Amino acid sequence: MNVTKLTLGAACALLLSSQASARDIVGIQNFRIVSRLTGSASQNRTDAVGVGGTDLGHMVNHNGKTYFLFGDTFTGETPFVGGDWRQNAMAWSTDLNPSNGITFDGWVTRPNGTANQVISPGSQPVTYIPTGAISVGDKIYAWYMHVSDWNGWTLSHAGLGWWREGDSQFTNVPNYRFENPAGGAYTTGNGTLGGNFGMVAAREESSSPGCCQA
Repeated sequence: MNVTKLTLGAACALLLSSQASARDIVGIQNFRIVSRLTGSASQNRTDAVGVGGTDLGHMVNHNGKTYFLFGDTFTGETPFVGGDWRQNAMAWSTDLNPSNGITFDGWVTRPNGTANQVISPGSQPVTYIPTGAISVGDKIYAWYMHVSDWNGWTLSHAGLGWWREGDSQFTNVPNYRFENPAGGAYTTGNGTLGGNFGMVAAREESSSPGCCQA
């Protein structure tokens, strides 16, 4: 059995410093919306699976498909509308031409056909939000952060879970956990800051000691 190591691409990581402010953003050029992907008015008509609005949308290529890991998900178009709150959800696509939008082929669903919450590793937080993912062998490994309070993005811990095709939820990796007893915005377990404060890229290194098995 090959053991693999998740290596953080530090050169690709974008971390926002404490000195950064909105004044540093001078504008956006050559940008256009191609297509809306979720909601009743989207090309995917995700209201059919109980999805109106979602948070985030981390993508990972895995076994010929692109998987989309969303954060807080509602039947309503916004959190203020609400409805059937799931802390996260996951869709997939085989669409290779994003120039006209991305068509979802399916979602990880509940028995009633609506999108399932895929990360529920234990204690009840305010929410569990995916913060990134990587494909290793026949599994997807996803990092998540346990948000215990919206005020200041208080996080109790960060963790990691794995998923195989056909599973209804991710399985928690028990020995991969970053505690944060003091709370506050801190690392989400993959080298980034908590909340909406950072991004990271990762790659797989084969035949190296680490946390994850193919």
